[in-house]
Amino acid sequence: MLLTQSQLFALMIAAGMAVPVMAAMNASLGRAVGNPSLTVAVLCGVALCTALFLLCLGSPGPAVRSWLTNVSSYLDGVLFFVYIGSIKHAAPPIV
Repeated sequence: MLLTQSQLFALMIAAGMAVPVMAAMNASLGRAVGNPSLTVAVLCGVALCTALFLLCLGSPGPAVRSWLTNVSSYLDGVLFFVYIGSIKHAAPPIV
């Protein structure tokens, strides 16, 4: 599904507006779990399940195979985990 430029702009605006909402939700989850690392693991697990579900809906086939063989894709995942983890560890003392 290709989106128009206007739709892409709307999507980016919505994503930007969702960041503070997500931060508040993450803080709440972090307090409930009581361990920032476990909270990051929960967030990444839910993100993975969501991504896999969406991939299954679109049944991309060869695109997934090419991603699985691309080493930089794994590095992206590690960097994502570090990014989310750093936020979870840094935000509670600041907020």
